Amino acid sequence: MKEPTGSERRIFDRWSLDGAARVIFENQYDFSCKIKDMSASGVSVDTDIRPEIGDRAVVYVKGVGRLHAEVVRVREQDVALHFVVDNDRQRAILERLEREVVSGIERHLVETLNSLSESEDEPE
Repeated sequence: MKEPTGSERRIFDRWSLDGAARVIFENQYDFSCKIKDMSASGVSVDTDIRPEIGDRAVVYVKGVGRLHAEVVRVREQDVALHFVVDNDRQRAILERLEREVVSGIERHLVETLNSLSESEDEPE
């Protein structure tokens, strides 16, 4: 039987988030970055910073909180970090993440409806 690879191995769905994170490494080096995507098990961030695989960090994400993580992938423009948390904390992350995603969708819908309403009010 063939071993699963990449996204086939994922336990949790990944969501694109329009947000920022702050990453603080154990060596006290820290940076702010844009979140590419996130799941209950980890986060991928856009950055030019090149940590080493296995480096440990604390990741701060608005609406989700402070998460201990470990670098699992480093590519040219992004870094992937796996959260080092127990199952209860992982469920809490998933719940907060789902709320953030739903909240973002709701904001987008309201903005779209407001935009449509404003365009209908404009004279032709």
